[in-house]
Amino acid sequence: MQTKAFFGTSGLTSTSANHIANLAKEANRNHQNFLSGIQFYAEFIKIIGDGERVLVQDGIHPEKLEFIEKAINSIAQNNALIAFIREALKEKDRLEKEAKGWTNTVAREALTLRRKENVNPSKPVYVTEEDVRSEWSIGEQEHYLTLEAECAVIGKLIHEGGSLSNARLEMMQKYTHPRAVKENGRDTIITEYELTTGGPDVDNLYYDLQARHRARQAELNGMKKSVLDEVQKRNLQLDEDYRQARTQYLHVDQELDREERKIEMDEREKRVQLLNEVQALKIVIPNRLKEAYDALNNPSL
Repeated sequence: MQTKAFFGTSGLTSTSANHIANLAKEANRNHQNFLSGIQFYAEFIKIIGDGERVLVQDGIHPEKLEFIEKAINSIAQNNALIAFIREALKEKDRLEKEAKGWTNTVAREALTLRRKENVNPSKPVYVTEEDVRSEWSIGEQEHYLTLEAECAVIGKLIHEGGSLSNARLEMMQKYTHPRAVKENGRDTIITEYELTTGGPDVDNLYYDLQARHRARQAELNGMKKSVLDEVQKRNLQLDEDYRQARTQYLHVDQELDREERKIEMDEREKRVQLLNEVQALKIVIPNRLKEAYDALNNPSL
């Protein structure tokens, strides 16, 4: 049966239909009692010596046989009516549950899809100096590494505590104090120092290395600064892109929340409407069961 086959705008309410079904059950009980007690003979008793006999229980006479068929037909029709009413009531209950649980699946699926598309942006992975340098050409990378190595080697020599710096200081000391005396009586030892390289030559080498170190260090610092500037610029852009993406995500998320609340409100209104429509449905008795219904509803007819 189709869902709406049970119902119409005019017919029985659920309460009235239940009442009719109960009447049908009661009528069937009476018919069944009749059928259970049928017999096709009459029963008489008499007292010995008395010629008169008394009818105790009569049987079904030919003219009454039609009542058996009528009882059978009534039971069958009433059972069919009860079954129809029960199915109609069951279907109405199902429709009421469906109305109470109705959701706008189309709108909700579209909303779910939009939520999936509105991805919360991940925090950016910041660019490092190594990332920027990895984009250099082979020549740029070789030049950078050469400057770094040269500055490290020269710096280690000329900076305070470096071997060249220490040797120059010792040279100047030996130049101003060319002799050292270690007194020990007749075994006194005099040590004399003689420069193997002139002071100006050492100074020139030292100052040349200082100048070379400054020049290489300045060039190296310039390359490092360009790398740091690029790192800062890219990371600032990453932050700005993330901020904009996050703002857009939150904006869309708020819109979707408002849309979901609107869907929920519309669903509540629709459920009320559907429930009212279901509750207004009347159970229509089929024409084939109309006779049984009329007999139960109007027993005097």
